[in-house]
Amino acid sequence: PPLMLDSLCLSVGSKSEDKPSWNAVMDYLLNIEDQRKKVETEIQFGNSQRTALHLICCFDPPDFVVQVLLKWSVKPLEMVDSLGFLPLHLACLHKANPNVIRILVE
Repeated sequence: PPLMLDSLCLSVGSKSEDKPSWNAVMDYLLNIEDQRKKVETEIQFGNSQRTALHLICCFDPPDFVVQVLLKWSVKPLEMVDSLGFLPLHLACLHKANPNVIRILVE
């Protein structure tokens, strides 16, 4: 099956009126098969080489979404995208919730 997490993360940040909510992302995360969790969490998408954590950090995610992703793998915390950014850099750049910043630092 195709990877959907990247599409969902990007869609949440779209300007479209019918964009999915963070609840749609959580529904997907909670229903994904166990063997796919690590794969979808750690894969780097496209030319940007961003992980799902990178993507959501661009759109002021709720802390519970970040916590679920990190529960599956902390490896993306140290993965840089094609521009050399960590998820933490993107969260700061896009003015994420202080709780999210705290989670990414701890």
